[in-house]
Amino acid sequence: MSTLDAKNILSDTTAAVTPFSKTHGASRDALATSATDDASLWDDACERMLAWRSNPTQFNDEDEPSIEILDTAIDFAVDERTRGGPAPTIIIPSGDGNVSFEWHYRQSTMIIEFVDRGRAKYTKFASGHVIEKGVLIRNPQTRKLELGG
Repeated sequence: MSTLDAKNILSDTTAAVTPFSKTHGASRDALATSATDDASLWDDACERMLAWRSNPTQFNDEDEPSIEILDTAIDFAVDERTRGGPAPTIIIPSGDGNVSFEWHYRQSTMIIEFVDRGRAKYTKFASGHVIEKGVLIRNPQTRKLELGG
């Protein structure tokens, strides 16, 4: 797989799972509104994660997201908001200090679980089966999460 292919998989995958396809068959005005809606949802997600970061006592010890993982998840959210990516359907602390983002669209689900500073795992499911998975690693040059080893 070329580097360009690796960089595009996440972008292609997240674009394919826009929650309930708010933009499918829509006018240009509706597309602009949807992008604004997603930006607002990303803002809300960042606010929620910043609140988690500032008040870790709200979680049980096993559920508390680590600061490093929250920072990585927030960076990802800001990058996706800037690029106009679809907001996730769900953002949750997923145990062991991790944070997960989930996108649901028709028969597919994509999960990105932030597992370490600058590192995440993604899995895409369709009809109850894993159809794609990989690891995202922060590229030191671009500072963005990209498919890696």
